[in-house]
Amino acid sequence: MKTEGWRGRLQKFLWKRIDTPFEWFENDCFTFAGDAVEQMTEEHPGKYLDARPYKTSRGAFKQMKKLCGGNMDAMAEKMAEALGGEEVYDPQFGDIVLMRIENLDEKAGRMFGGVTTGLMCNEGYVASPGANGLVFNLNPLIIRAWKI
Repeated sequence: MKTEGWRGRLQKFLWKRIDTPFEWFENDCFTFAGDAVEQMTEEHPGKYLDARPYKTSRGAFKQMKKLCGGNMDAMAEKMAEALGGEEVYDPQFGDIVLMRIENLDEKAGRMFGGVTTGLMCNEGYVASPGANGLVFNLNPLIIRAWKI
């Protein structure tokens, strides 16, 4: 559940991460989403998962396979359920989304089928980690979304 002041904390978080490049287990799609959830709830969903550090896309896939069969959708749902997330069909600022985009890292894009998680911002933009910092994807294909 979101705590008082979540919106301001989340906006500061986005500004702090604006130039932080993608890095496995530090600032990848799931650590970014988990860190964003922590800003809103003051509780990190990762503590409910038995994840181990990984440094490559292969390591990330092995962790996902162990935790939920290697399926991005199941992993996102598991994260949302850990904090009582509710699936929504009209995502708003602060909602976590599962989306299909074209600008993923080539290897990760192949491995995860062009699907990643992101944070719903404003006016159709969804933030996700990219090679040079946050990427703001305008109106990506949103597969599922959760209100935390």
